[in-house]
Amino acid sequence: MGNAEAARLYQDADAYVTKVTEGTYSYLYMQFFWKRAESFVERAQRVYPDSPTGRALRSGQLKVGPYSLDYFKGRVLPKLEEKRTYTVDAVSCAIFLYNRDPQRWDDGRRAALEGILEVLARQQRWGEALAFPVGAHRDVLLHSIFQVAARYDEQKEITLLLNQTKKTEQAAAGFAPVQGEAMALLGKPRSEIVRFLRAHPEDEVKLAVLHGMIEREVRIRRSAALKVAIQNTIATTHYDLRNLKVRDDVEAVSRQFFPDGDARAHDLILSYRAALGTPPTADAPLEVHLAYLEYLAAFEHFDEVENYATVLDERLSPAVNLKAIELLAAGDRVPEAERRRGLYANGDQARSDAAVFAQFSGQIESNVHVLTVHEKTFAELPIKDPCILAQAITEEALEPNQSIRGATPWDAVVFKFDPGFDHLAAPKSKAVGAAASATNPY
Repeated sequence: MGNAEAARLYQDADAYVTKVTEGTYSYLYMQFFWKRAESFVERAQRVYPDSPTGRALRSGQLKVGPYSLDYFKGRVLPKLEEKRTYTVDAVSCAIFLYNRDPQRWDDGRRAALEGILEVLARQQRWGEALAFPVGAHRDVLLHSIFQVAARYDEQKEITLLLNQTKKTEQAAAGFAPVQGEAMALLGKPRSEIVRFLRAHPEDEVKLAVLHGMIEREVRIRRSAALKVAIQNTIATTHYDLRNLKVRDDVEAVSRQFFPDGDARAHDLILSYRAALGTPPTADAPLEVHLAYLEYLAAFEHFDEVENYATVLDERLSPAVNLKAIELLAAGDRVPEAERRRGLYANGDQARSDAAVFAQFSGQIESNVHVLTVHEKTFAELPIKDPCILAQAITEEALEPNQSIRGATPWDAVVFKFDPGFDHLAAPKSKAVGAAASATNPY
């Protein structure tokens, strides 16, 4: 009788590991049954040590699924716990992708980090954001967190960051320009901006304020031209415009800030004019062309959007192509976006990843067809670069109108980028490994 019960415990444990498999079930569901399998094996050995099954288990003759008992407990279960933690929410999954190559540092990984920090801050997880390990890139961390605090008028966090951050770090992270831009975006009384500029008269701060005023004025004017119903706030992916009765004469402000002229301010004014419909010259800076593309898309001149990049030189063409893909997708012109995406990628994986991300960014911002995220949405995006996919995840997480249906999509992403449990190293901490394999009694 003892062996019959021991055999039943082992057979159930083996069935759990064999049938409840990765890629088919969530890691949380797997963990429940795989840890239960471990408890069944341990019970069979402890309660029925002298049964044939108990002896076979102790001698290592039996496995659970494809795994030896020691390997299953000491390596598989800790790895399963690790994978499960990556699927808790969107930002956990993005962190998993960001950490696929800890030695990497380029624009893609930097953008992924900025997205992670922005999501944490927007979720009021300020402590987690500030404690996020960034090595030598603390300026990126401080800039990202302070930008969220400033743009959403989180006065408590602004004061805390200003008081606890050294002046040299504030300068490296661009605190003053960030705060000036945010004051403009939020529609703070312009008398407050005047006082702020007396304390921070640097050109970089003036340019940031001017940029904030331009962003604000363009969106307000465009909403009015398109007859978009708004109250006293316009919510966007990365900031809110508040106090919409506060308006600016942008060109007059530019002349006031830079009476002797400034090349960067001049380019901002060109972007402002382009955003309101003035076609730029072919040799205009990239940002001016992008602003004009957004104007064309806003007023549904999609044929011009699709063909715009063909008239520009190769120096501007990549960024303009990506913007065109994004705007076509946002306008629910998916076939056109797909066509432009294929032409741009032209078989190059890095260009393909960028183009897929551009199209997805447009889809999540679309007011025509609101994107609903399903279980496989992110995993099925043909993006190979984990940091680009992390950007897609954080962008979607920040959308005011995000919608997720059914099972969460993070399990499929983790399975795509880190499948299997073969050839695992031992956990760095024995205590962590033991905790990951332990289970409560049933």
